[in-house]
Amino acid sequence: MGKHIQPLLIVIFTTMMVLCESCAINKAAPVVSGHELTQTETQATTNPIDTKTIWDSVEVKANWFMNGIEPNRELNLIPPVFNEFYTKFITDSLFQKQHIAFEQFVGVIGQCDTTIRLNNANWIFTDWNFTEFFKNDNNTENIDGWDNTFFYSSSKFYYQFRLKEVGWIYKTGFEKIGDNWQLTLYYVNAC
Repeated sequence: MGKHIQPLLIVIFTTMMVLCESCAINKAAPVVSGHELTQTETQATTNPIDTKTIWDSVEVKANWFMNGIEPNRELNLIPPVFNEFYTKFITDSLFQKQHIAFEQFVGVIGQCDTTIRLNNANWIFTDWNFTEFFKNDNNTENIDGWDNTFFYSSSKFYYQFRLKEVGWIYKTGFEKIGDNWQLTLYYVNAC
């Protein structure tokens, strides 16, 4: 009787594996802020090994944040309600994690020889205050060496930092989801 059970278990196990693969293939493609992803972008959200598509996802998301919005460098133009949110975001770790929309999140840390795809399981609290680097006296280099800009609307807030002759250092975007600001893009070049 034991000889008959072993082949039956193999058939059941194989059938379950085929069904599980079929379910995974039929899952709906993720959405980046109202933008349906292409096949390449979908792979970037599900395949942490393919770094080329991860970078494509960062660019698509950053371009979505900037689309139709004028760049700014004047901190006094940041809406007070966003300033209040951002202050709490960088000072309260629980609040921060509650205000990251991981379902729509594109998060990457690019190190010299490693790419880290961020998600709910590996997110580490960040207290970096981007506004301090718009001021000459707090910059590690003269402000002319940096191309720091932010973009905002009633439903989007995005900032990017580019060190001239080096490239992009930060690309970070928040969007209003319901009545709450949520982080949905976080790119850091740590090389």
